[in-house]
Amino acid sequence: MMTDRCGVWIKVMDKYRVSLHKLDEQVAQAEAVMKGFLAELGYE
Repeated sequence: MMTDRCGVWIKVMDKYRVSLHKLDEQVAQAEAVMKGFLAELGYE
């Protein structure tokens, strides 16, 4: 039973794995968008 759970967890991790580099890129893109919104509103 425990090995079944481990196997399922490994499959989930493989499916949704994101590299740290890719995550950093996504954060930088989101920050750029948010800064744009703040600038439009006069907060930046």
